[in-house]
Amino acid sequence: MAGDRSNTAVRRTEPIAVLLFVVLGLSSSCLGTAWPSLRRDVGRPVADLGALLAAGLVGYMTASTVSGQVTRRIGVAPGLLGAAGCSLAGLAGFATASGWAAVLASAVTLGIGGGLIDSSVNAYAAHRFTPGATNLLHAGFGVGATIGPVLMARAVASGAGWHAGYVVIAAAEAVMLGVLWVTRARWRPEHVAAPHRDRVRPGRVVVLSLLMFFLYTGVEVAAGQWSFSVVGESRGLDTDAAGAWVASYWGGLTAGRLALGTVASRLGAHRVLGLSMGGTAAGCALFWWDPGGLGVTGLPVIGLSLAGIFPTLVTLTPQRIGAGQTTAMMGYQLAAASLGAAVFPWLVGLIVAHSSLEALGPVLVAGALAMAVLHVALDIVTRPAPAQVT
Repeated sequence: MAGDRSNTAVRRTEPIAVLLFVVLGLSSSCLGTAWPSLRRDVGRPVADLGALLAAGLVGYMTASTVSGQVTRRIGVAPGLLGAAGCSLAGLAGFATASGWAAVLASAVTLGIGGGLIDSSVNAYAAHRFTPGATNLLHAGFGVGATIGPVLMARAVASGAGWHAGYVVIAAAEAVMLGVLWVTRARWRPEHVAAPHRDRVRPGRVVVLSLLMFFLYTGVEVAAGQWSFSVVGESRGLDTDAAGAWVASYWGGLTAGRLALGTVASRLGAHRVLGLSMGGTAAGCALFWWDPGGLGVTGLPVIGLSLAGIFPTLVTLTPQRIGAGQTTAMMGYQLAAASLGAAVFPWLVGLIVAHSSLEALGPVLVAGALAMAVLHVALDIVTRPAPAQVT
């Protein structure tokens, strides 16, 4: 495995993977910022953000579940080219949509493309990238996710509107599609990890791992997509300021992953996860408490604390599940993650509709604490048995 991860040909795919995740971050993070103006244009209530995210995540979850079979049958490069083309179609749909049905259809299409990209690249990284490279990969997502809300907020504030914001992101996806086409030979079939199974054997580790991905992505997406509405509509910040604070959330995610790209291997996976869980709970509590209007400072704390969780879980997958099942398991883990990303925003939307936007805080705290409990449980069930003394 160490030889595979240091292979020169594999390292040549790392910058392409990072660029893919930058664009994935752009398209994933901007919807919450676009939502206030988008919903007014299509005549929907504020709580329907959860329904829109769920529509996109149905596509994402479906695609991620079958990503292992897609990669095995047609190869990494053709699969990524098709996924990027699907994402471009979804973004173009958003850029031209004028009604709710078109918006929903665009979300599903974009979700399919994103699910295939996310699952395929993460499975590849789990087999081939070092822990540092995996963190840098996800830092690429953070870079895009940091830029996305600012770009969309600027488009809305300038009067160009959310359609214009999606035009810019669609252009970035088109460039990425061209890069993939030009560099497609780098993703040769033999670069994919050796034999894998399409079926994953159930067990405590599998169940707990799926639950962890479910909770992690639910917390990340709920914080990223609903926080703009909370700090803007509920706490009274103007559009540019609210967009900047949401960008600080994604910026914290990016900064944390860039830092972990150099120190993750020295700290060790379990220490990274433990520190991350504690910081996430503290940041969520600060955002909810909002002492003296300083709750917004919890957003970069949450982002920074969440930074190492997903890449570390990806890196630990072969060790916890077995190398032969990693490609298939990665698809299932990301399907669970997409389900969590749908359930949490949907749950927030339901509570918001019956209370206020400030419901986001307690939901985030509950999710962070549940994630910490799962982390402890996974540590217990994957701890090596003590050696027998004879």
